[in-house]
Amino acid sequence: MRPESLKKLEFHHIRENLRQKTFTEPGAYLASKLGPSKDLLFLETEAEKLREIERLIIENGRPPLASLPVASPLINRTLKSGFLTEKQCLILRRYLQVARKLFSYLTQADAWPIKAIKARIPNFSGLRRYFENLFDDQGLKPDASPELYSLKVAQSKAEERLRKRLEELLKKYARSGFLQEEIIAQREGCHVFPVKAEAKAKVPGVLHDVSASGATVFIEPIEILQITNEIEALKRAEEREKERILKEVSAKVAENAQAFFELEEVIAEIDLLQAKVAFAREIKGTLPAFKKEGSLILKGAAHPLLLLSSREVVRNDFTFPENRPVVIISGPNMGGKTVALKTVGLLILMAQSAIPIPASPDSEVPIFEDIFVDIGDEQDISSNESTFSAHVKNLKEALEIAGPRRLFLLDEIGRGTAPEEGAALAMAILEELYERGARVLATTHYEALKAFSFSKDWVLPIAVGFDEETGLPNYRLVYEVAGLSQGLLLAERLGLPPKIISKAQDYFGKGDESFKEVIRALRKRLEELSLEKEELLRQKEELAQREKDLKQLEAKLKEDFAAKEKALLEEAEEKLASLEEEFKTFLHSIEKRGLREKKAREAFSSFLKEKARELSPGQEKTGTLEPGALVKIKGVEQEGKVLRFKGNLVEVQIGPFRVEVSPKELIVLPKKDAPGSKKTSYKVEVSKEAPDTINLIGLKVEDALHELDKALDRAFLAGKARLIIIHGLGTGRLMRAVRDYLKAHALVALVRPGESYEGGEAVTVVELATKEAAL
Repeated sequence: MRPESLKKLEFHHIRENLRQKTFTEPGAYLASKLGPSKDLLFLETEAEKLREIERLIIENGRPPLASLPVASPLINRTLKSGFLTEKQCLILRRYLQVARKLFSYLTQADAWPIKAIKARIPNFSGLRRYFENLFDDQGLKPDASPELYSLKVAQSKAEERLRKRLEELLKKYARSGFLQEEIIAQREGCHVFPVKAEAKAKVPGVLHDVSASGATVFIEPIEILQITNEIEALKRAEEREKERILKEVSAKVAENAQAFFELEEVIAEIDLLQAKVAFAREIKGTLPAFKKEGSLILKGAAHPLLLLSSREVVRNDFTFPENRPVVIISGPNMGGKTVALKTVGLLILMAQSAIPIPASPDSEVPIFEDIFVDIGDEQDISSNESTFSAHVKNLKEALEIAGPRRLFLLDEIGRGTAPEEGAALAMAILEELYERGARVLATTHYEALKAFSFSKDWVLPIAVGFDEETGLPNYRLVYEVAGLSQGLLLAERLGLPPKIISKAQDYFGKGDESFKEVIRALRKRLEELSLEKEELLRQKEELAQREKDLKQLEAKLKEDFAAKEKALLEEAEEKLASLEEEFKTFLHSIEKRGLREKKAREAFSSFLKEKARELSPGQEKTGTLEPGALVKIKGVEQEGKVLRFKGNLVEVQIGPFRVEVSPKELIVLPKKDAPGSKKTSYKVEVSKEAPDTINLIGLKVEDALHELDKALDRAFLAGKARLIIIHGLGTGRLMRAVRDYLKAHALVALVRPGESYEGGEAVTVVELATKEAAL
């Protein structure tokens, strides 16, 4: 992509935001170099990586990344036979610790791209143990080598001897009255006594300093020189041993240089992925679907920098069909035309850099090889270049690179000259770009160019909305219509004197007013139709989802019924087998008791009646199977009502659900004669207490909705009044999916976000419908 296009679309601000969300210097560097890719397979793989890292973060928290500087300069130093300092070795020790934790974290991944990253983490187990034996958090351990340990012990003993000898001398000279104070001071790293100037000959040693008044001299006693020299020699020996160890460590690092380079790349990649997840949460964004070519569809899109500035933003659908590759946006000044251009351009750059965009997940982005941007006044006085000449130069450059899979963002095309000439030039340029297979998004105030947009079937006209009542832009895009510039009205709003506005209107003339009224009325009607279309589409989606849910419920009921039927058959077979055994026992008892024929017949009849009662307890009267009849499905306690006959099946309403069953599976219940009686009640025995709350955090949307559906069924059948659903905030996908699903659910009477004491937006509270209402 062209660097100047990235700059004009302010892509560097997005990179900087990502860089600030990284934890490591390698990750920050990778974020700062991020750029668009034209490789479809690469982008699809990156999207899968991002989804998997997001799942891991939701379920297990963020990746275990420490604050790490760049390691490659240290590794390169070892390759040039240099050796590392203790601090530098501690940096590599932290890399080795992160490698172990990160490998464990990524073991929980399911998606192959993340598994592939985990496989790139080298096995540092031996080198890590080597480092842990030598270093702690402060540096080299005292026992890093036997020699170092012995030197440390010898130095400690010498320092103890020095301390004792100093204390003895201090007391001796103090008793003799030679000292100004009874203290041991430090001068130039040496232990000295503050000796009175007149007594300096009484304290043999090396004079290191004299007080400002000259009354005190600071003398290092000669009696400790031998011990201090011994300590100094031990320190030098210690430094030599440390240097030897560090050279050995550096050689080990050099042997594993390639593995360290690979580890640094893995850490940078995982760090950048977690930064993208954090960015997606901040802007409530996601990655679109990628494709080689086709229509550009950005649903519910917004400019990310406006979102990051916490300003109120109007989201728009940018839907540009492949068969209408040229789009002309018109409308009022300050209405958001340039922002629309920048939004589309920046979102494409972000998407092709695998950065989540603030748009709906069902957005689609074809891959562009290049984006050309001509936005703003590029007048250059120093080079004797006017606004128009700079613009023409840009258009000339655009024509030189025009071709398929290239996007041109042209703000106020034809600007800087007379409207008639500018519009004519713009038409010629747009037609040439179209013929070369390019995609164009242009803005204009020229009336001739607006008319041109309606005369060509390959041009899509779009207007930026304007509120006639407030006299202000509403920033909504209205398709298939041109917008009025509203320059005089906005000038009045911005404070120009009424006298000036009135004169301007007189100069402007009244000749076009009737035409403008027609345009206003047409635009208003198209806006209304656009809103109606959006509402119809929303209702259509809701109905489709409801139909899908009902089909799933029907399938579930049929499955439950089949399972119940199977269980009842098994139970009947068991009862018949038991009855057969009891009958044999009964016959044996008759034979044993030797009953006469009459008595035996009576006993046999009594036996049969008793067993019949056991097998069919509570037998009720039956009625006629007809529409409106109350029925039960065999094996199911819930009452239903016959709706109609469908061939060999009967459609039955049970609660809020409709099922189709065979007449053989139905038990017709007696009619209820009492006039004005209440609707049929029903009762279902539940096997366990229905919960008041369900936690969906960590589940995928499909799994979460499945669990929610089961929880709603249990709560409804148990007679619960409400159900609390915990879904968290995250990216907002799960919350939106849950609430959209609940709005169309037959068992739900009311849906609302949780109050602050209930959990706020992280919770949704459902008021369940009554069983009578559900019927």
